Amino acid sequence: MKGFALLGLTLFCSSLHCHDSFLVPALNGMNRPLSELRTADIRLKNVQRYQGNNNAQQDSSADHQAFSSVNAAAILIANKIIWDEAKEISGAYAASIGADLKVLEADSQVQDVDIIGEKSVLLLQESIIEPVADLLSHEQKVVRVLPRPGWKEGEMTGNTAGAESRYDLVLGPMDIDDQGKFSAAAGVLELQRLCQMAAKGRPSPQELDLAMGQDTFFLSLTFPDITDSVDILPEVVEGSDAVELRVDMLQGRDDPLEVLYQMRVLRHHTQLPVIYTVRTLGQCGTYPDEPGRVFPLLHSGLRGGLEYLDIEACWQEEYRAPLLEASKADYPSTVVLSSHHVVGKSSSTEETQQLFEECLMDGRVDGVKVVLTAVESDDSWRVHSVAQSMNLPVPYIGLCLTPKGQLSRVLNPRFTPVTHPSLPVMAAPGQLSVKEIMDFRAKLGITPPKSFFLLGTPISASPSPAMHNSAFQHCMLPHKYTLLETEDMDDFAKAISSADFGGCSVTIPHKQNVLPFLDSTSPAAQAIGAVNTVVVHQDPQTGKRILHGENTDWLGITRAISRVLDANPRPVKKGGLRALVVGGGGTSMAAAYAMTQMGCKLVMYNRTPEKVAVITDRLGGAVAKQLTPEEMRQALDLGDGEQDVGVDIIVSTIPAAAEFTLPDFLLENKPVMLDAAYKPPRTALLTQAANTGCPFAQGAEMLIEQGIEQFQLWTKRQAPRNPMVNAVYSKVE
Repeated sequence: MKGFALLGLTLFCSSLHCHDSFLVPALNGMNRPLSELRTADIRLKNVQRYQGNNNAQQDSSADHQAFSSVNAAAILIANKIIWDEAKEISGAYAASIGADLKVLEADSQVQDVDIIGEKSVLLLQESIIEPVADLLSHEQKVVRVLPRPGWKEGEMTGNTAGAESRYDLVLGPMDIDDQGKFSAAAGVLELQRLCQMAAKGRPSPQELDLAMGQDTFFLSLTFPDITDSVDILPEVVEGSDAVELRVDMLQGRDDPLEVLYQMRVLRHHTQLPVIYTVRTLGQCGTYPDEPGRVFPLLHSGLRGGLEYLDIEACWQEEYRAPLLEASKADYPSTVVLSSHHVVGKSSSTEETQQLFEECLMDGRVDGVKVVLTAVESDDSWRVHSVAQSMNLPVPYIGLCLTPKGQLSRVLNPRFTPVTHPSLPVMAAPGQLSVKEIMDFRAKLGITPPKSFFLLGTPISASPSPAMHNSAFQHCMLPHKYTLLETEDMDDFAKAISSADFGGCSVTIPHKQNVLPFLDSTSPAAQAIGAVNTVVVHQDPQTGKRILHGENTDWLGITRAISRVLDANPRPVKKGGLRALVVGGGGTSMAAAYAMTQMGCKLVMYNRTPEKVAVITDRLGGAVAKQLTPEEMRQALDLGDGEQDVGVDIIVSTIPAAAEFTLPDFLLENKPVMLDAAYKPPRTALLTQAANTGCPFAQGAEMLIEQGIEQFQLWTKRQAPRNPMVNAVYSKVE
């Protein structure tokens, strides 16, 4: 790898036992022998020294105990290597890579890293190419990471022969700092991602349906070396929802470490999910038709933390079965796509149906991809008519090669592979760009332009148009989102009668006024008694348009609050979490519903108590007529011996102009606070929260989360979070 040593990190699910505490080299303790680490560099109470003779010794001095921390990252460096270009060895023990991850929590991009620290990890040097007897003498210096869950008592040894590893992380040239040393920062970020993947389960059908949703695309890369193409990667992936790494087209395709590093570079510069593909010669690729070489590369790809893995259905079960079993057991969050290509000949309806059945692999895959060769234009229709007639249990991709098959790519409903003019070659004959496909779909009426709007008043300062239009533009959808500022519901009736009406958002004062115009409402909207989202459905039998009401406000509130709660866990109270909702409008109804769905004991406050009493009568909870300790005690129904009248969560739905703040007694427990008002971003209430040390979420976070849900309901595809976040904050800050 261009003259640099590679460092691999492998995440284990192992039966090894790990003691409760380890050495944690802080950022200022990197690349120094263990003997030089000061007490200030230690963050846990016992130092485990894992020596070359496999003997573990404990140092439980009072000095070390003083620096114990439940949330600190617990890492043991189990080698003698200081990593540099020459792979020199120095010092009895060296903190070659590792960091006190608590130091990094201030960075919002890595604030979730403490998943590693809470569970503790053990780093061991080993080869990821093949097992070796002497871990410390092998020339390929690789660090392996073992999470604590599942480790058994009494099995803390230096022999990892029985350990079953799951993930590999390869560091290379992009991880070198200005001093020519490996930097921990990039490795920590990737380690965070791998830990998060290890914690995920199998995607639900609903999640998969969004990820591979309507009008989604993936770019098929054909660069021989990703590192030479990083400058144009942001350009070529524009409009794509994932990127396909064509391993068969890489120069270093037979070196697993090289391939994994190429994947890291790709992920770093695009932030997109990766589809890992080794396309063989017989399947319209370039890799030799030798399953003995193909499947080790596929296994290696899984270890890089893939979002998607492409498996060719043409190979024998003896090769496919172990990979499918490993994927299901150890990599449940990786989506497995089964593909089959027919090259150079037409396929009949019966043959096409058989190909789809073979790709299903007896229900062991998450999606299927059948690629035929278009000899005549009818072939483009056939692949889709067959798939739709089969009522497949998983999402499908149906395509035809050659220019005559380009129509199949326009008709393909989801996850269509695309090319870009800046790529050196097309990955397959007949590929089109995202723009070309979307232009065709708009002209053919497959994805026609739709009109969306926000209904309410006053709404002139709303960031919703910027948020949704940025999402439409990012996804190259031809839709427009505008404002319908009115008090007259006749204006709404006229707007929804338009043929191009695609849906709308609803805010004050119309969240209940729209109900008579709707054909149906979701269970959440019915429970809340208010609608903030109108979705257009079509009756599959009659083609009649159906206006359906949803409420995404409560999801926005739940997600914003949960994110802060996860970072600031509350002590367990008898009776669970307590929540106070302030205000009496449509948003307060959603907030009350959100709190009950989170299992909280609900108290509501409004200047007109009777108004919120209607809500608590329907959803449960109590009303505080005033924000006093006596009223809160009564509303919380506390016993004589209970003195704490505080709450864990406070949601305000009062307009920012009211400059509402809370009495001091409610802030003593440092409750998590959310102000639904998003402008200004720091309202009087959130200023009070910050000044008193209460964790909080801004109203913009709620707006973004509910908007993401709206976009997905309208488009039946995953929302592009980053463009929507950037658009909102550009308007409210």
